[in-house]
Amino acid sequence: MAPLTERRISMSGQELADTSGYFLFEQRGAGEFATVEIIAQILSDDAVYRLRDVFNMS
Repeated sequence: MAPLTERRISMSGQELADTSGYFLFEQRGAGEFATVEIIAQILSDDAVYRLRDVFNMS
């Protein structure tokens, strides 16, 4: 989970009306051949902490 850069948004091939907050995403590959799949948008800091706890992310 992290904010998305313009580059990662471009790699996803999606158009986002709202790019604020954090995103749960998966990046496959590296460099210009990488792809990004956006799974979810997280709008509050509290939600980020709760999801990190649920998924045992550090």
